[in-house]
Amino acid sequence: MSIEFKLDQYFYLLFPSFSKDHNILLKEIEQYYTVNGLKPKVELTQDLIKIDIDSIKLQEIEQGEKKLVSLSEKGEYSKAISFAESLINKQFVSSEIYRIYGQLLSESEDNSKAIDALIESLRLDPKNKWALLMMGNIQYKHHNDLNTAKIYYNQVLELDNKDYITLSNLGGILCQNNIEQGVEYLYKALDIEPTYPNANLSLGIYYNGLKDYKKAFNYALKAWEYAFLNENREILKNSFELAKQAANKLSSKLTIKNLEAYITNLEKLAKKPIKIQIDESLQVTAKIEIAENYNRDYHLVKYKESHGSELHLILHELIHLDFILQAREANGNLLFTTSIDKQEIFSQKYQNEFKTLLSKGYPESALQEISKMAFDGINLLVYNTPIDLFIEDKIYNEFKDFRACQFLSLTKIVLDGIESVTNERVLDLFPSRIVQITKILNLVHGLLFKDLYKVDFIKAFKATKQELNQAEDFYTEFIEYRADRDAAEEYELVQNWADDLKISPYFELKSDPNNRTNKAIDNDTDSQLSSFTIDELLSELEQDPYSLNEDKSWQDKAHALFNQTHTSDSINLAVAMFMVDALNYYKSLDKDQIKLLAIDWATLGMAGIDPQKDGYSLPAIPNKTFSGYKVLAYYYVSWAIALPEMLNQLGMPFEKEYELAKSL
Repeated sequence: MSIEFKLDQYFYLLFPSFSKDHNILLKEIEQYYTVNGLKPKVELTQDLIKIDIDSIKLQEIEQGEKKLVSLSEKGEYSKAISFAESLINKQFVSSEIYRIYGQLLSESEDNSKAIDALIESLRLDPKNKWALLMMGNIQYKHHNDLNTAKIYYNQVLELDNKDYITLSNLGGILCQNNIEQGVEYLYKALDIEPTYPNANLSLGIYYNGLKDYKKAFNYALKAWEYAFLNENREILKNSFELAKQAANKLSSKLTIKNLEAYITNLEKLAKKPIKIQIDESLQVTAKIEIAENYNRDYHLVKYKESHGSELHLILHELIHLDFILQAREANGNLLFTTSIDKQEIFSQKYQNEFKTLLSKGYPESALQEISKMAFDGINLLVYNTPIDLFIEDKIYNEFKDFRACQFLSLTKIVLDGIESVTNERVLDLFPSRIVQITKILNLVHGLLFKDLYKVDFIKAFKATKQELNQAEDFYTEFIEYRADRDAAEEYELVQNWADDLKISPYFELKSDPNNRTNKAIDNDTDSQLSSFTIDELLSELEQDPYSLNEDKSWQDKAHALFNQTHTSDSINLAVAMFMVDALNYYKSLDKDQIKLLAIDWATLGMAGIDPQKDGYSLPAIPNKTFSGYKVLAYYYVSWAIALPEMLNQLGMPFEKEYELAKSL
C-alpha cells in the first residue's frame, strides 16, 4: 500500500504533533506506520512524502470491509460498530474501515470519536473523498469551525473540481455565513448536476434570506422535485416548507387590484357588474352565482376566507364566469341540474350500504342526510373537476403573478382531497364505490398539481392500481383537450367522465337559455321580466292564490323565474312561491320555535286543509291569514326544517317545490 502527502496545511491538520524538522519527521512517520513489527519505507523529496507499507492481511481486510458494508446497509448499526472496532483492534489497516466506522459514529451522534476515526482514515488514504467530505460536514455542523471545514472541502475540490456534492456543501455553508462566494459554488454545482436537490435548496434558502421570494420559491420547488426522485425525506420536508414560506410572502403582496383589469373586461363581456363577498357557510371553498340564475342584475363571487389564498379562489371563480360567457357566445353553455327523482335513484342504489350504518350505531334519522351528502358530493366533483383543470391551467399559464397563491391554495385542496378519501370516519360512513369515485376525481387534481408544480402527493391517496389508472386516463384525456380547447368543450369531459364512472343518472346537462341564440329569441320577454322581484311576485300571488283572475301575469313571471333555475314543469307554482315566503319568515326563528309551529300546523291539519279555501290562521302567528296553498307551504317547510326525519310521514308531494324554494 502506497501513501503520499504534501507537507502542507492539510498534512499537519492530520498530524498536528509531527515535527517540521525533516529528520525528526521521517522517524515519526516510520514509527506511526509500523504495523506488526513491519516498518514502512519512507521517502522525502522536497515537500512530498511517500510511504510504502507491506500488508500481509489484504484478503482479510477486503473481507472485513465487505461484511462491514453489509451490516451498515442492513441498518444493523450497533453490530457494525462492534465489528469495525474488532477489525481495528486486529490492526487490519484500511482507510475504508475507519471511514465507515467514522460515519457510523457520526450517525450515532458521537462526533468526537467520529473525527478521530476519520482522521485515521485520511492518514491511510489522504485522497478518500467521502472521508474528507464527512470531516468538512462535521467540522462545520457540529463544531461550527468554518475555516477547518473549508480545508477539507477544498482538498476534495483539488482532487475533483467536478464534485458537485462538495461544491454544494461548501457553497451552502458559505451562504449561511453570508459569504457571497458561496453562491458561485452552488451555481457551479448545478452546472455539473442540475438535479442535485441540496444545491437547489441552498440557493432557495439564500434567496429567501435576500427577500427575493420568487427565486426562493422556484428553487424550493426544484429541490422538492429532485428530492422526490431520490426519496430524500429531509430535503422534501425542508424544501416544501421553504416553498410555502416564500409563497406566503409573494401572495401577501397581491391585492384585488391585481385583478381589476380582468374584472373590468369580464364586466364588459357580461354587461353586468361583478360583486365579491365572504361566505363561511359555503359547502365548497368558493362559488360563482351567475346573475341570470339568481334573478339578479350582477354576478356574485362567494368564497371562504378561512381557506386562505382568497385571491386564487376569486380568480378561479372569475374564470368560471369567463368560460360560461365564452360558451354562451358559442351557443354551447350547459347547466348542471339535478332533482329529487335523481336523488331517489341514487338512494335506491345504495340503500343497503347506508342501512349497514344502523348496525354501527348511527340513528336512522342520519341515513337520509348522509345519503344526500354523498349524492351532492359526487355530483359536485364530477361537474367541477374537468372544468377546474382548465381553469387552473389557465391561471398557471396566463396569471403568472398568481402562481405562488395558486400553489398554496391547490396544496390545501389536494391535501383536503387526500383526507376525504383516507379518513377512517369517511371510510366508515360512505359506500366503498362512492369513496372510490371520490378518490379517482381527487387523484386527477393531484395529477394536475404534480404536472404544474412537480409536487407529487399521489402515493398519499393510497389508491389501487385500477383507481390510479382511471385517474390517469381522465388526466390524459384532459391533456388532449387542453392542446386546442374550444369554448364549452369542458362539458364533454364532464359527461364522458360521468359515463365512465357510471354516475350519469344522477344529473343532467341542459342547454343554457342564456346562450346567444336563445337570448336573441327571448330578448323581448326577458326585457319585460327583468324588472320584477320575488317579493313583487308573491304580492301578486297573494291577490290571486287560486288563479281565478283573468290576469295571469304572475304565473308568466313565475315560469320565467323557474326556467332560470332549470326546473321541470311538474311544479306547483303557488306552493313553491309560498315556500319562499315561509323560508324567509322562519329565518328569524330558532329551531325550537319552528318545531312548536310545526306541531301547531299539524294540529290545524288534523281538521283537513282545503287548498281552494282561504281564511286559515294560526294563533302563534297573529294578524295573518293564510290561503290553503299557503298553509300547506308553511306546514311543509316547518317540518322540513325542524323535523326532517318525520317529513315523509306528512304525505305531502312537495319535495321538488321545496328544493326550488331553497334555491330561490
